[in-house]
Amino acid sequence: MKRIALLLALLIIVMLSGCGGNGTSKSRGTLSGTVTDVAGNLIPGAVVTIDNQYSTKSLMNGTYKISDVLAGSYNIEASAIIDGKEWYGTRAVDVYSDGPTASMNIVIGPWDELGDIEGTVTNPSNQSLSGARVIAIARYPQDRPADEASVISKVAIADRNGRYVIDNLPASITVNGVKEEILYDVIASFAGMSGDPRGYDNELKTATVAGGYVTSVHFKLESSTDVTPEVPVGWTDPDAIYAVSYTVPKVITSRAENDAYDAIKSCISEKSRKVIALKKKSGRAAPAGSIIENNVVWYSIWHDYFGIDPPVNHAGFTIYRGTTPQLQQNDRFRIDFLRDPAIISYSDTSDILTAGVTYWYGVSSVTTSYLDEYDRFNPEAESDMTYPTSVTPLGKLTAVSPANNAQISSSRPTFSWNPVSGARSYKVYIYEKYPIMDAMFTPEGDPARPDHLPSWAGSQSISGTSVAFGEPDIQLVPGRTYWWVVIASNDSDFDYGNAFSISALHSFVAR
Repeated sequence: MKRIALLLALLIIVMLSGCGGNGTSKSRGTLSGTVTDVAGNLIPGAVVTIDNQYSTKSLMNGTYKISDVLAGSYNIEASAIIDGKEWYGTRAVDVYSDGPTASMNIVIGPWDELGDIEGTVTNPSNQSLSGARVIAIARYPQDRPADEASVISKVAIADRNGRYVIDNLPASITVNGVKEEILYDVIASFAGMSGDPRGYDNELKTATVAGGYVTSVHFKLESSTDVTPEVPVGWTDPDAIYAVSYTVPKVITSRAENDAYDAIKSCISEKSRKVIALKKKSGRAAPAGSIIENNVVWYSIWHDYFGIDPPVNHAGFTIYRGTTPQLQQNDRFRIDFLRDPAIISYSDTSDILTAGVTYWYGVSSVTTSYLDEYDRFNPEAESDMTYPTSVTPLGKLTAVSPANNAQISSSRPTFSWNPVSGARSYKVYIYEKYPIMDAMFTPEGDPARPDHLPSWAGSQSISGTSVAFGEPDIQLVPGRTYWWVVIASNDSDFDYGNAFSISALHSFVAR
């Protein structure tokens, strides 16, 4: 197997060391993410605080960013007043000096409806496993597949006595007037240290919480029997992972716009719907300033093979990116390390992403056997990388006619746009209502695809830059307001594209 670069080793050692925010290191990093409610709705104006040392407010699209943070481990809090009631949430984070710490989602809920999960992590001899990670992942609705679960995922690190606390977890969610309790998968994971170079096997338990109460969940981890990562059959085949790119016309700063564009993306194809569902599960939203978003997904091969219970020695994934297919497992190509065994997709929203440039991605699995008996990084702890997948982002797409808020004929409306380099087909979607994305996938819209409000009408895939609608395709009602958007695809068969560009969402009134 190929060796991960020393930088990853240092990254992992920092993660395991549990160094506090008040340490002596003078290295600093950047922390960013989103603030959401239990249903995944982005929360603007929330106050985000890191150990009472750093503070900011979330923007209109729910994102926040704090720069110049001293490297270390912190507790981050978010709070907001919603309908006159205090909402609150926390999570543990690690800030690194060698790059930004991104996608740190904070879920908040009503103060009196939050509960805690706490307990201990020990080995079979009842010795405390200081530094063990415990991750709570919401599984709601319980009859949904893993990619359509809630966005809640919180982590805690066990202290020197092996004790951990995952606090302020929402106990329930109300959907269509019905309150349902949330079931949490709680996973304990611990990497090898001196004397235990093989690390420990993960343990999975389930739990619920109640507002104002503490639920106890204790773990007794067995020593791992295998250093080598277990991966699905076909992990290195060409179809093990895939990438989908979206380009939007401008920086999206409002929550409504963000939801609308997610709803539009879900209309594109079943693959696109899966990408958006997975992104919402992970709680990631494109940060303010992002125009291009490349999503890498290995859900199908991983979930179909392992189900919701990943290999017991699995610790997370490493993400690689390059501009050639000759990716190597070193710090030149590595862009992120996901210390979470439940992650099955990744959203790359780097500001270096450029339209027309082909990006190649690869993913590897990493075990809990990070270190050898001498506390050096164990090169056998990482699997072979997947076969690289590629995507070439499209440029911005400009809708021309009808202009926003225009009045148009209801008999045979014509829609036009400017061509986009690299696009091979286009589709126009028309909405009777402003498109929305119901974060908890409740039955609003098409019952067969309840995760979004589908478009009211859409064109066939076309290669030109205009399309005219007429009966019986659509029948516009005079005086009614509609919304329209055009989407470009990099494939002549629109649905089979993996790079899309979405125009601005315009409204018009039929006359």
